[in-house]
Amino acid sequence: MLNVLTFNEISSDSKLKEKIMYKFLKPVTVNETSYDNLNIKHVNAIKRKNKIPWKKISRTLGNYNQQILCSSDVLFPPNFKFTRYEPLNLNRILCQNAAIETLKLAKASKSKLSVTIFDPLGCYGNIVYRLLPFLHQIKVITKNIEFYARESEILMEQYGASILVCNSVSWIRPCHMLIAPDKITTPLSLPKECITFTGFRPNTSLNGSVYYNYKVKIPSKFKKIIPQGINSEYFLSALIDSHNISSTDNITPELCTSSIGVTSIEDISQNLVRKINLS
Repeated sequence: MLNVLTFNEISSDSKLKEKIMYKFLKPVTVNETSYDNLNIKHVNAIKRKNKIPWKKISRTLGNYNQQILCSSDVLFPPNFKFTRYEPLNLNRILCQNAAIETLKLAKASKSKLSVTIFDPLGCYGNIVYRLLPFLHQIKVITKNIEFYARESEILMEQYGASILVCNSVSWIRPCHMLIAPDKITTPLSLPKECITFTGFRPNTSLNGSVYYNYKVKIPSKFKKIIPQGINSEYFLSALIDSHNISSTDNITPELCTSSIGVTSIEDISQNLVRKINLS
């Protein structure tokens, strides 16, 4: 079950009109839908003069200690049994998809291109297979050497491709593109021409262009179930975290955010080609 909470605020220049509107509108309404056996309960509440009917909201949602999708500026009252859902996996997925889409558009020379996967725990082996069409050799920095050693054997046997695996960050250069789904907390000596795709804003300063947030084109099959008043990426993240969606590779970012602004995948791919040619 996905629980969604949104608000409509009553506001009018006329106090009488505002009072009449509040009297005849239901303070809390519910709309229940489903997607592929996943139930979605959308609770919409009327807010008047910053007053929110929390008791009615609580009764409507039910007696469960669960997470709820709502705007980040909503402040829950004390003892409210729900907590706000915080996205887990969407940006981890999108940073990988952004990297693959950039490589598709760039059509860079396999012999010149250098891509590194930064995966300390060894959780993202599947990205290696997606990189095969673009590279002769893939470099991985990880503490989980054993995991990637197994992947390396499979790649060599089935595809004739190789992975260079190391547990030292000093081995990161040369690197035109870094893919790091988890938050980067370790200082990395990246070259200034490096383009980094990561799932979270890093805790450390990095050279080059570092992208950590993504705007996607929502697939049409998901658009129709997104409740009005809820951010599309936020809802999609909850859908991915709570439901087994097998087609996440096809959810491609259109725009990527760095500390200096927003850039399209097309512009990033062109920038990558320029940096490869200059290196």
